[in-house]
Amino acid sequence: MELQIEQFLRQDFTEATRLSYRFGLSRFSQWIKQTRSNPAKLNQNGFRDFLYDQKTWNHNSRYSAYCAIRSYLRWKYGGQHPALRFKLKRGKTPPQRSLDRNQLTNLIKSIDNSTPHGVRNLAMICLMSDTGLRAIEICRLYTKYVKIEQRSLNVYSKGSRWETAVFSLPTAQYLEEWVYVRSIVLRGMNVSDPQTMFFGIGGRTPGRPMTPCGMRDIFERLAEQAGIGRFSPHDLRRTFTTLALQAGAS
Repeated sequence: MELQIEQFLRQDFTEATRLSYRFGLSRFSQWIKQTRSNPAKLNQNGFRDFLYDQKTWNHNSRYSAYCAIRSYLRWKYGGQHPALRFKLKRGKTPPQRSLDRNQLTNLIKSIDNSTPHGVRNLAMICLMSDTGLRAIEICRLYTKYVKIEQRSLNVYSKGSRWETAVFSLPTAQYLEEWVYVRSIVLRGMNVSDPQTMFFGIGGRTPGRPMTPCGMRDIFERLAEQAGIGRFSPHDLRRTFTTLALQAGAS
C-alpha cells in the first residue's frame, strides 16, 4: 500500500521539517512494502518493530521518524489510530558526530572511482568535507555555478541567500573527472540534463537531482564499506569545521 507522502508534506511545514519527515516516511513506506503491512491497521508493536528494525539509526533519527509517522497517521487516519498509543521518549542529545582525519582518509580510499557511482561519490564527499555545505545545498548546486578552475562555487543557501565557497586542488580534480563522467552517464541514460552537479544514477529516480534522503542512503552504504561507523551528510559539515579548527583556522 502506497503512503501519500507528498500530499501529506504539502502542509505548512518548514523546509527542515519537510526534509526530516520525508526521510522517515520513505523508510516507513519501504518497510510497509517489505513486510506487507497495512498502515491503517498498524498497532503499537508494529510501530515499535519498524523503528527498531532500523539498525543504523541512532536515537535522534529514530525519534525524528517516530514524530513523522505519528503526524502522518494522525493526518491520514485520525487521532484514534492504534499505533499512536506507542510512546517513544525523546532522549538527551549526545555529542554530535564528525569524522576525524583518519576516518575521512579511510572513507575516501574505500571509494571505487572506476565506476560512475564511485566518481560521483568521491567528488561529492570531498566537496562537502572541503566546504561544509549542507546536504540541501549540495542537492541544489548547479553546474553553472561551480568554477573548477577558480576552485570556487556559488550556491543558494539557508536564509534565501547566495553563498560562496572554495575548495582544494584535489577536490577540483575529482570534480573535473565527475563532470566528464557525468556527461557520459546522462547520454547513456538518455535523459535530459538536470543542471545540478549531482544526480541519481540508477535506483528509483535516475537522472533526477540528488535528494538529502538519497544522500543519507548512499552514506550509510559508504560507511559500512569503509568500516568507519555510521555517518550522515551533516556529519561532514561538522567534519569540515573540526578539521579546519585543527588546521589552525579561527
